[in-house]
Amino acid sequence: MGLGGAALAEESTGLEPTWFSPLPEVFFAAPTGLTLQEYGPDWVSIGTPSLENGFLPEVDVHAFQGGPSEGSPDFETFALAALRNTCAADGPGETIHCDAVRHRQPFTSDSGLEGEILYLDRVHETWDPASREVTVFGQIFLFDLSGKTNGEEWIALVVQPVPTLELDAIDDQLLADIARTVEVATGPIDGG
Repeated sequence: MGLGGAALAEESTGLEPTWFSPLPEVFFAAPTGLTLQEYGPDWVSIGTPSLENGFLPEVDVHAFQGGPSEGSPDFETFALAALRNTCAADGPGETIHCDAVRHRQPFTSDSGLEGEILYLDRVHETWDPASREVTVFGQIFLFDLSGKTNGEEWIALVVQPVPTLELDAIDDQLLADIARTVEVATGPIDGG
């Protein structure tokens, strides 16, 4: 399923390259059998079809765009603030949010696009202050696309687990498989 109506030819890896919108220069591949659900012009989830719920998201791929006018002094601060926002989820009597970066390491996609893998502290709290639980959330793949695509001064592309997934439901291999395929096209793009 292509975003923005454009799809690339299937590759021998069993992954189906898919345009990522709103950055037409950027694409990634989603494994065959999974579906894409677009939540906005800059956010897509990858998951499995479900008769019960319609769609069970596993991975979020999204872009954040901004600049110094957003109140952040640099790309790093901007990207981490955006990641913390995507990790937040509230429910009846509970809240989940991400806090500090626990671990980071360099990462390079198969196309040579450099990024990093982050692990954040995920905090789960209920109305009872004694219920506060801190776990590791990740792996989160972060790519700085600033200057590599058209758009704002800072552009962060993120491949991350859906924040509401239980830790044992996060598929690290799926995340890595998708992140490895992220590519910025450098030649003419046929958007048709």
